[in-house]
Amino acid sequence: MKDPNLENEAGQEVSGETRLFPPEAPPAPAGPTPGLPGPAPGVQGALPYGGGLAPQTPGTAPDTADAAAPETEGAPQADTDAAPEGGAQPPRAKFHWGLAAGSVIVVALLAAVVGGMLLLGAPAAAPHTEVPLPTATPAPPTPAPTPAPTPDPVLAAAAAVRGICTGQAPQMTDPAAWNEAGAALMAQLEADPYYQDFGFTADAAAMPALALETADALRSASAQKRPAWTRSSPEWKDRLEELEAAAAAEVPYPYLLAVNRAASTVTVYALDAAGRYTVPYMAMVCSGGEDTPTGFWSSPINYNWRLLTGPCYGQYATRIYTGYLFHSVPYYSQHKDDLEYDQFNELGTPASLGCIRLAVVDVKWVYDNCPLGTPVVIYDDAEHPGPMGKPGTIHTDPADEALRGWDPTDPDPANPWPAEYRTGTAIRSLAAWEEYNAAVADGRWDATLNETDLQGWSTDSSVEGTRG
Repeated sequence: MKDPNLENEAGQEVSGETRLFPPEAPPAPAGPTPGLPGPAPGVQGALPYGGGLAPQTPGTAPDTADAAAPETEGAPQADTDAAPEGGAQPPRAKFHWGLAAGSVIVVALLAAVVGGMLLLGAPAAAPHTEVPLPTATPAPPTPAPTPAPTPDPVLAAAAAVRGICTGQAPQMTDPAAWNEAGAALMAQLEADPYYQDFGFTADAAAMPALALETADALRSASAQKRPAWTRSSPEWKDRLEELEAAAAAEVPYPYLLAVNRAASTVTVYALDAAGRYTVPYMAMVCSGGEDTPTGFWSSPINYNWRLLTGPCYGQYATRIYTGYLFHSVPYYSQHKDDLEYDQFNELGTPASLGCIRLAVVDVKWVYDNCPLGTPVVIYDDAEHPGPMGKPGTIHTDPADEALRGWDPTDPDPANPWPAEYRTGTAIRSLAAWEEYNAAVADGRWDATLNETDLQGWSTDSSVEGTRG
């Protein structure tokens, strides 16, 4: 049926089933169009789909026109379904007016929609707002690491000493309380009438007078109690001159030795700022006995080796009073490798015949650092060993023939015990450790070593027994 509303581009009506080329469109050339793919295999003259070009159904002949007939302007050309005689002609592209019209309508509708949105006040695009870049927050400063607390050298040394205490464990008190406890003990002893009768005082000003008294006691011992001490003896003369020189110079003795007989502990006191012996300096484990006297004396003489009751021998002996001395644990003979090892294991308990036994390292310290005339007080307090506490002890194995004959603390280089035992078990203040280390470093400590002179074997105590 004819659509009266359709006209071709030349203004002519388009018949119901007749489709016309636009007046200006030339006929399609024969053969494949450059740039386009050729006909598909089995389909002659098929064209690719394109805007406004109708596809051909495979198996049907394409629309053709007489190539020889000229195209007349305005004259409608009829499409035919069969090819005319004379052979196939190039296909003519067909323009789809309906599809073109539909595209126009779609575009118009889209324009109307957009216009309506504008008229209805569609929200306008938000104005561009510059977003500030985030500012990096500076990281808080890394706090400096807290320095590790410096270990207290006294406590560190005490911990090391504890490691060699294979016998009794040490009982060290708080170093912060040492001075207060030392002053209290000295005040207690000075106030005791028993010690006042001995002329005991912690005042260093009395020491020169004590030196003269000691010199007098030495003369008396020489004349009455010790025939071997004669005025012609070099040893006697040296000691007497030393005592008289100390008295003349009025130089106080550097230390006071306080022996707690009941607790088997010797505490060394140094001078405080007021010149009194109240400052705990070091503590040593010892062995006294039931016959050890209590009282107050000053040391009159000392010996590197001393014959003791038994007979037996002791190293680094310092006399306290008449036949009572500080000395090492006894030896069966005058050889450093012939120790009474059973008696060494008794240190820290009452075991002597009255003398004060000490480990070699401790009794040598007394020998080296306490000049003749040094004040000595012996008292009893079983509950309180001293302001510094009570040191531990070292155990030696009686079955170990290689080690048992030696005091583990003997500083002799020939000592087979490990070097860590050389310092002994004494509880030392910082000043005492510094003094000991300095003496070792500068050679003073080795200068007074007894000669090695070894026996080469140790006496079997199960056969000989204890003699000192």
